[in-house]
Amino acid sequence: MTHARHGDGPTGVLPADTADAGTRGRLLTVARSVFARAGYKGASIRAITSEAGANLGAVTYHFGTKRDLYTAVLESVMGPLEPRIREAVAGPGPGLERMLRAVRAFFGHLSENPDQPGLMMQEIAAGRGAPEPVLRVVQATLAVLAETVREGQRDGSIREGDPHLLTLSSIAQPVYLTLVRRLAPPVLGRVVPEAGGSRVPDHIVEFVRRGLAAAPGGAT
Repeated sequence: MTHARHGDGPTGVLPADTADAGTRGRLLTVARSVFARAGYKGASIRAITSEAGANLGAVTYHFGTKRDLYTAVLESVMGPLEPRIREAVAGPGPGLERMLRAVRAFFGHLSENPDQPGLMMQEIAAGRGAPEPVLRVVQATLAVLAETVREGQRDGSIREGDPHLLTLSSIAQPVYLTLVRRLAPPVLGRVVPEAGGSRVPDHIVEFVRRGLAAAPGGAT
């Protein structure tokens, strides 16, 4: 059966697939906001569909269960990260400089998706493992960064050490400052600047540079 709904096109009717895509997109956008502020348990399907202007059965139709919707939200947030990191490390230069580009790209992703750390912290606090699609993105991203660290160790630009620990220490900086920045106005005043500008990413990159850089003469 062909479905249609009224819209803004020349005939006043939208094809079913266009209408469905619009509804699905609105549900994802609204669910992301609701999950971020209310948590998984605190978010209700009724609140999400009401805010999205969809009927109560729309979540079941487009996603399945509430958990399936939550997984789709996490995928939509995490999905663009891996290709962005791969692009950052693919350019020329020693391993250290490529790693610093990746850290800046990681911070850029978090700045554009400020709810991502909070969503992931909810998963950790709830004792749930990350959904499989999200886990694959995280593992692939960490593997790319760890290999970049190894390449930097081979070319002498990155100090010796466990590549995985050096990777985790590096990406912890943008994650931590993204979370802390939310506390800055009420707790820290203006110690941590608001989003925008280069002060925070420049600080992170310099901090990571000093932590990763090989000492002159090859000392560790």
